[in-house]
Amino acid sequence: MPLAESRGGASGGVWGNAPTVSRATNSKEASNQGAGSEASLPVTSRSRRSAPKPLYPLLAYCRAKWARPDSRKGDILPMRQTRTVSLDTLEYLYVPDVVYATYGETQRKMQLIIPYRPHWPDGETVPLIVFLPGSAWYRQEMYNSIPALAKLAERGFAVASVQYRESKIAPFPAQVEDMHRAIHHIAANLAKLFHIDMARTFLMGNSSGGHIALLTALRQAAGIADVSELMNFPIRGVIAESAPSDLFLCAKEGVPANMPATFRPTADLLGVSCLQEHPEKLAEASAQTYLAPDRAVPPVLLLHGDRDTQVSAAHSRTLYERLTQNGAEADYIELAGVNHGGAPFWTEDVLQIIADFIHKHCCPIGGKSTMHLTSYFTSSNQPKLLAQLRACEWGAAKFLTELLEKEQFHHTLGAGDCYFLMAGDQIAAFATLADRDCVDAPELRPWCGFVYTFPAYRHQRIAGKLLHELAKIARQNGQSCVYIATDHTNVYEKYGCTYLESRSDIDGEISRIYTLNA
Repeated sequence: MPLAESRGGASGGVWGNAPTVSRATNSKEASNQGAGSEASLPVTSRSRRSAPKPLYPLLAYCRAKWARPDSRKGDILPMRQTRTVSLDTLEYLYVPDVVYATYGETQRKMQLIIPYRPHWPDGETVPLIVFLPGSAWYRQEMYNSIPALAKLAERGFAVASVQYRESKIAPFPAQVEDMHRAIHHIAANLAKLFHIDMARTFLMGNSSGGHIALLTALRQAAGIADVSELMNFPIRGVIAESAPSDLFLCAKEGVPANMPATFRPTADLLGVSCLQEHPEKLAEASAQTYLAPDRAVPPVLLLHGDRDTQVSAAHSRTLYERLTQNGAEADYIELAGVNHGGAPFWTEDVLQIIADFIHKHCCPIGGKSTMHLTSYFTSSNQPKLLAQLRACEWGAAKFLTELLEKEQFHHTLGAGDCYFLMAGDQIAAFATLADRDCVDAPELRPWCGFVYTFPAYRHQRIAGKLLHELAKIARQNGQSCVYIATDHTNVYEKYGCTYLESRSDIDGEISRIYTLNA
């Protein structure tokens, strides 16, 4: 009962001009397709080098109407001149106001800035940066940073600028919960359309946005399920600019002198009137709380101005020390003579630092260092595997979970095992390798069934990697190949499988049978 992965996208959009930047560097000549009717999303596209197409008819009309009578025909026109222009940046699409969550009458939205090329190479995807604008945890301004974020899109990164619930609506950790819902929405509804690689997701934010980015990653690393019904997503790294990472220090330093006395961002975030009376809430919202020597956390890049008068550089200096003391991979860049946020954090030098950090930790999914194979019946952590299987929305996964929980696997499928391709402690894909499947063919065995890839890991041929691993196991057991029964066409071929024949399955429906040699 395999479930196939698919990819695709639609083209479309309205062309316009983007801000010009002096240079951009792309690690990967990525391309993309924009949103069309299939996505039902408003799309604005940006291009550095194309004039707006709606102007063409207007220009033609003006030339015809106001040209000199003796110049309309028969004139000798100047020779056309040709110029060579630099093509070192990608075009990008801007998709505004994508709703990812609704709380009563309150909607939370994101802005998408997506790399674009007219032709998208098969199997190519781009990393994702989930960005949170700073706002002292109050209502965010979601449009001011779009021109700056476009510089990241031109470098080949998909950017989702996320609006979270402000402190006046909901206290911490509502903002972290919104991050999880936004990432889940991208994986479920947008990743395939825009060729986003969810397995290469980075969190980024400035000021309070950097704080929420840090807390999202560190709380997940600590095993805290802020949204219990959603799966954790792999986070490759965190970029925090001018972030108030230590709320105890916020309480000690107070508000900046140039702010009114009624300005109480930390208290409003925690939903309290007196910070000193609630040390437990200060700890809950502080990054260092979630660090431990034996805890794996994503790599962290900290950037801070040494003259920051709103969030002192002591926040990033101390957090960097805590990260390195606990064995985490961290980098700290302090910008000389720079205050809080603003243009200095979007210079070409800083953008290159960010791009280098992402490329450094952007290992292709499926590498030996990022994934490993686990069998259910030999695993010492069966409850956790079952919990992740149980959370899968695919109906066949729920049936498989029931077989494993009730110890009916071998009775139903015969000799075999259930195998998981793991990304850290998260299941990326799973499949069974057993003597029986939905086609009654005792002469054919073993069968790969229940083939499934979780949404966060799709579009990377993860299912193919898993199938080849199972074929190797079959070879070790003396079998020359594995068999796969499916109702999908033109799917398993891309994994190197060969169509054998079609037969009726146990439900009387026709299944296509494929083979895969080890």
